[in-house]
Amino acid sequence: MTFLDFILMFLYFVLALAIGMLVRKRYIRNPLYKKFLIPGLLVKLLGGIAFGLVHTFYFTYGGDTKTYFHDMSIITEYFFQDPGATISYLFNKYSYLNNDLARNTVFSYGTKEFFLVRIATIINILGLNSYWSTTILFASFSFVGTWQLFLVFANKYPAIWKQMAWAALFLPSLVFWGSGIMKDTLAIGFLGIFIFSVNHIYGRGKLSLWHLLLIGLSVYVILSVRAYIIFGLLPAMMIWISLGFKDKIRNPLMKMIFMPFMVVMMLVGVVASFFYLGKYNSQFSVDNVIGTAWSYQHWHYVEGQNTSEQHGRGSSYTLGEYNPTPLGVMKKFIPAVNVALYRPYFWEVKNPAMAVLAMESFAFFLFTIYILFRVGPFVMIRAAGKDSFLLMSLVFSIFFSFAVGFSTYNFGALARYKIPALPFYAMSLLVLNYYANYYRELKKKGKATHNFGEAIQRDQVRRV
Repeated sequence: MTFLDFILMFLYFVLALAIGMLVRKRYIRNPLYKKFLIPGLLVKLLGGIAFGLVHTFYFTYGGDTKTYFHDMSIITEYFFQDPGATISYLFNKYSYLNNDLARNTVFSYGTKEFFLVRIATIINILGLNSYWSTTILFASFSFVGTWQLFLVFANKYPAIWKQMAWAALFLPSLVFWGSGIMKDTLAIGFLGIFIFSVNHIYGRGKLSLWHLLLIGLSVYVILSVRAYIIFGLLPAMMIWISLGFKDKIRNPLMKMIFMPFMVVMMLVGVVASFFYLGKYNSQFSVDNVIGTAWSYQHWHYVEGQNTSEQHGRGSSYTLGEYNPTPLGVMKKFIPAVNVALYRPYFWEVKNPAMAVLAMESFAFFLFTIYILFRVGPFVMIRAAGKDSFLLMSLVFSIFFSFAVGFSTYNFGALARYKIPALPFYAMSLLVLNYYANYYRELKKKGKATHNFGEAIQRDQVRRV
């Protein structure tokens, strides 16, 4: 870090906080939510700086974040010499600069990595070609997404809005791995924007051109940087929307007819979406996904050879042998979810980074066990049946955890890949805990079996 880098980082840090204070004063109407905007932004900015420091002084080989900056820095230098040609290069693969830049950049034009380089170069130009000021801009954008996620959580569960802030804004992995110059930062930012925009249209029951554009942009970016998020998101969104429509039907007979119909349509929609996603890009086909995961396992985990931190094998794991078929994959569902949410175990720790990850995973494990014993299956089923957003969050976090746990085979990469699931999983546990508390109150009054969902909604409004 040069002296100029330090000055730019400080100036952009102050500028980000100043903009946050202006937004807090003029645009945040709810006085309760105002309490968390500046602390959440501050933690996010510090998380980005910490991410950069760790990848500068601890992971001395730099990792992907330094490689991204290497490429976008070269392109940014070209921009200051010839802005028009550089913009043409970023958005036109036939630009005359292609051959010149290809000799100097690491990532090839047209790859998923280069997609991030293209976006990051534009941000880097605004950051004056400094890794640290650009990191501040990345962290600020990620905060926009996580803040919108918090707004959705808090508006749906106003009785526990403070806990929702912890789920969306302050989870350690989300703060650290979702704030640097990485694809994960873009993914978590656009995921929050996507959920907020869908909820805005769905909740108000009318289309908004602006939010439709944001949904389209979010899907495009997520597909380009972390396509497997869509695999977990599709079935979850189908559940959220279909059950939401069911709740609006007042006629009991129509509800009875509607549910089987929606289940069939949901399954057809999910299968069709995966099919067309595979047609859109062959790397998303079921066969390729399974084959890629199988090859990752055998590359990352070679008994007696998985010791090199430099090549990503020092923190590898295995789910055991399986047949690379859909049935063989499903047999690894529970182990894959377990590794994503609750591992590494303490005895699997091999370095300080894994130790931090193990502590967070162990906290999730303890909280999950606490909720399972305290809530019980009866209340959980009733709560999920009455709350489509809760069910959506559980389905997304579990299916997404399966996808990354099954396909990663490296704890270092898994720590980054799994962060989209964490706020939804944490939120689900907190909501279930709230439901358990209120269910006990209803039980004492002899009302536990009557209008459970409506009583919960009234209680949330009463406690705000």
